[in-house]
Amino acid sequence: MIQRVKENIKAECKNRSITIENICKSMHKDRKYIYRMTDKVQAMKIINIAQAIGCTPSDLFKGI
Repeated sequence: MIQRVKENIKAECKNRSITIENICKSMHKDRKYIYRMTDKVQAMKIINIAQAIGCTPSDLFKGI
């Protein structure tokens, strides 16, 4: 499941012409913040990432 979320994060970033590194910087996190997500990720982390990208959390769960 988390792999699909990571793929969706990449796709949403690509659609908005932003990098994952820039998303992490805007969240004041290190550049590996998103890559370290596991299946035990907290919902708030997904919500914060979605807000930083400019999409909805449901956009990151497409196909799940």
